[in-house]
Amino acid sequence: MGEFENLVRRKCQPYSLGHQKMYTAAIELLEAVPADVLDIGCGTGFGLHHLLRKKAVRHYVGIDRDERCIEYMKERYRDGNVELICGDFLSWEANREFDFVFCIEVLEHLDNGVHSFLRKAGQLTRKALFLSTPNPDKSPHGMHHPAILRPILENAGFKVACVDWQWTAFYLCEARGEDARC
Repeated sequence: MGEFENLVRRKCQPYSLGHQKMYTAAIELLEAVPADVLDIGCGTGFGLHHLLRKKAVRHYVGIDRDERCIEYMKERYRDGNVELICGDFLSWEANREFDFVFCIEVLEHLDNGVHSFLRKAGQLTRKALFLSTPNPDKSPHGMHHPAILRPILENAGFKVACVDWQWTAFYLCEARGEDARC
């Protein structure tokens, strides 16, 4: 079942509490100043909604493969600082870097290409990547054990600053470079 079907099934109520927690935990870590944000697998905009409430967005780009999710967000968010793209992240030709990149509950939906996916995310991240994916030890939906994913993240150019293991693993990854500050 796709994201849009899940939204309809929930009668437009938000994500599961665990999914919400991954977004809100990351948003709480953001600096008080507005930032450029990329949200890979933005779904129906739960993260954007909370980023806007916190006034943490200077420019937001959300990308998702589900056209219905993007259309839903376009109707809901008409702000000029919000750019919504329907497509595959690996095929998308980004023309800028972002202070913060969100990738919440996306990796487990990739058939392959995790290395390429994270390398591209690393090239686009100025400060930090917030990533979560189910832990296969705790969820049948999980595919990437933290012991395996951590070196892949480091190979992609990130310094893994924090891993919080719950039903899903939440990673706070700093971009490598002189201006990488959370």
